[in-house]
Amino acid sequence: MKISKQIVLFILSSFFVINANAALQIDACSKLPTPVQSNINAWNDIAFQGKTIIANIDNLASNVNGILKVDSDLKKMESDLDNANKTFRILIPIVSPVSSVKNVFNLANDTFNNLNSKGVKPSHNITDQVANKSGIRALQSKLDKEVKPQIQKIVDQASKNATELTAQLSKFKSACSALANFNQSCTVPTAKINQLNSSSTQIVADLTSAQNNFVTLEKKVNSNLRDVQSAIDFSSSVQKAVDVLKSPVNAIAGNIGKTNGLLTKKIRIKIATFNKSFTLKSAFKEVNSIIKTVRKIPGVKNVESAVNKPITAVMDEVTKPMEQAIKPLQKGLKPPSFSLSSFNTKIGSFNTITNDLNSGINNATKSYQDLTGMLDIANDNFGIKCN
Repeated sequence: MKISKQIVLFILSSFFVINANAALQIDACSKLPTPVQSNINAWNDIAFQGKTIIANIDNLASNVNGILKVDSDLKKMESDLDNANKTFRILIPIVSPVSSVKNVFNLANDTFNNLNSKGVKPSHNITDQVANKSGIRALQSKLDKEVKPQIQKIVDQASKNATELTAQLSKFKSACSALANFNQSCTVPTAKINQLNSSSTQIVADLTSAQNNFVTLEKKVNSNLRDVQSAIDFSSSVQKAVDVLKSPVNAIAGNIGKTNGLLTKKIRIKIATFNKSFTLKSAFKEVNSIIKTVRKIPGVKNVESAVNKPITAVMDEVTKPMEQAIKPLQKGLKPPSFSLSSFNTKIGSFNTITNDLNSGINNATKSYQDLTGMLDIANDNFGIKCN
């Protein structure tokens, strides 16, 4: 989108009022600065909107990367919770004879089930839809590889045009100041100036229309980019929530993993005359039988607590950290609100973006070519010759 450095001379010609019997009077000297300044402002607006498009493309890329990251984290957490629940189903029957241990395991298992079914799984389903079932990756690739470079060229050209027009306007004002040197003795090519005056209004209108249409297109692109971003801007809040859950989930899952090793550990239950060694797993299995045996020993009080104590002392290694980790998990994870069909509709708004931008550029270029064709008439002071 290039405007010749002679644009000001053309627009100047479109406002000429010439009287061959008097000193030359050019109304454009008073009328031209405002429309030219508006044209400069329009180029600056095109550049500004273009820069905003680039910033929004970068922001969208950040949001997409955020979705991919949280989707990966949710996928892993869902797998960890599923695996933990499978382990709980095996371990809970083993530890059930000791109620304090059973209660911790049941609570942790229920918490994991609730977190997974009501929070992690539905949230992962949503991030998976965005990451793998929507058109966001293809759109992001198109924006980065095609649209962003295209917009950058427009920004550079618009900024260049605004700078050149600013300089031309300054020169035009200086030229207006020199009009006092022209008088009735000058020969004026009336036909050329009349042709210029008759065509200038439409050419300026086409130029203005091309600029306005392109700014409107840019604003639409920015609006659509913001719509797509807003649909997935939940990624950061979900990521923060997932990051909070990671530590307690890992704590419980890790301690579940320790349990199998503990079950093979040897413990001794010594109460009065009862003194026997067991693996922890055997102790759980035989705890009720041990309690019945110890109760037959005279003078022993709080038998169940005494029998359970060496068992729970070993199990505290896993139950205590699990108890601490359960509370933050009970808050759960709130799945984000999302509609895949609505999201794909938003993405679909970019289907013709490259063609639309090209069409806008082509229309503007044609207007500039028409403008360039008129510039020859405005050369050499419009052909005005003075004796």
